[in-house]
Amino acid sequence: MPSYQSTATISNDEWSHIAIVVDKPNQAIRFYKNNELIKLINASDLNVLNAKNELIVGKTNTEFFNGVLDDVRVYDRIITPDELHSIYNNKFSKNLVLHYDFEKYDYENDVVSDESLYGNHGFLVNKETERADFTNDIGKYATSGTAFKAEVDQFIRIPTSTTNYVQGENLNNCTMTAWVKTSKLQS
Repeated sequence: MPSYQSTATISNDEWSHIAIVVDKPNQAIRFYKNNELIKLINASDLNVLNAKNELIVGKTNTEFFNGVLDDVRVYDRIITPDELHSIYNNKFSKNLVLHYDFEKYDYENDVVSDESLYGNHGFLVNKETERADFTNDIGKYATSGTAFKAEVDQFIRIPTSTTNYVQGENLNNCTMTAWVKTSKLQS
């Protein structure tokens, strides 16, 4: 599967809102940072799933995300720039098929609860032994909920199942958004 990325950086200790719009019919990927288009990629072979048809949050085939995330969302359609503005400034739920705000986490079973109507719960992989590793106060943008400490190779695996709406053709046209904080990110 090809890998697509932007070379935009995110400053250390600064929260940024990232959006990735996947437009399979037009073979395009749009990268947004803080509601500004930062890169448009012509992509002839789009596929956002890995070989196991799982959606992974926080990891590529070989690299782990180094930072913290909050308010991870997947919409089952292309979100317009005006709608991205609504997501950036408020909560926007039309066509929301996955929502992890990390406030509902089952520590004992490693389950990250999906707060959309679809119940696409994920599983935290490489959990630390301390309870405080996954949910913390993140300050300005939310009262609680983060993920992916810089020192730990954590990620969320969303397995394929008959009830999982975040897979296959539902992702041909989709938008993924998250609040991100790290020293450097290639999106």
